[in-house]
Amino acid sequence: MPDIHIIEPISWEGGGPVAKGPGGRPQQVFLHQGELDRACGVYSLLMALLVWGVVDRDDLVGHVYDRRERLGKFMEKVRTLFSGLIVEGTQIDDLRDLVAETFHTRLDWEYWPYNGTSVRRFAHAHLAQGRPVILGLRAHGSAHAVLAIGYESGDAAASAAPPRRFLLLDPSRSERGPSPWNASVRTIADRGRWPYRFEGGPSGA
Repeated sequence: MPDIHIIEPISWEGGGPVAKGPGGRPQQVFLHQGELDRACGVYSLLMALLVWGVVDRDDLVGHVYDRRERLGKFMEKVRTLFSGLIVEGTQIDDLRDLVAETFHTRLDWEYWPYNGTSVRRFAHAHLAQGRPVILGLRAHGSAHAVLAIGYESGDAAASAAPPRRFLLLDPSRSERGPSPWNASVRTIADRGRWPYRFEGGPSGA
């Protein structure tokens, strides 16, 4: 039967995916697009920072930004460098640069600029080590960013096998059922130009 793997920083306490904040207090990590008036890529990155406990959710949603601190510097760069985020969106390269300029000393992170099956292997390897992964999705002329927080394997005994699905936090969707994720992408490729299926597509991007 399918085996579900959720990265270790995240726990499930009924009200949504939770991880420990900077002071050790549990905090919700899901952000719905619109709460901070930014685009999906920035939301996905901020959720990753919440998962790692390097930002405080109360400061984030309360817009308490001290420009001398990392979060304040991050949000200031978002505001000044990407003033057209809502219309234009962000590229994964933009997110890489934001992390490199603000949280590089607090995070051990890796950038992967490739696509196809190499992304599947990259994401699986990092998720298996308990690390969230920001995925850039592209289909039919549109693009979207989500945060992968786990995966589904076909067999609990086959942990090294490619996963069936990556389990996602999609900031464009407010719906959350009885699980820590609200969308997924099927990683067993179909034929054709768009081989991977996004299940639970954007509903407000």
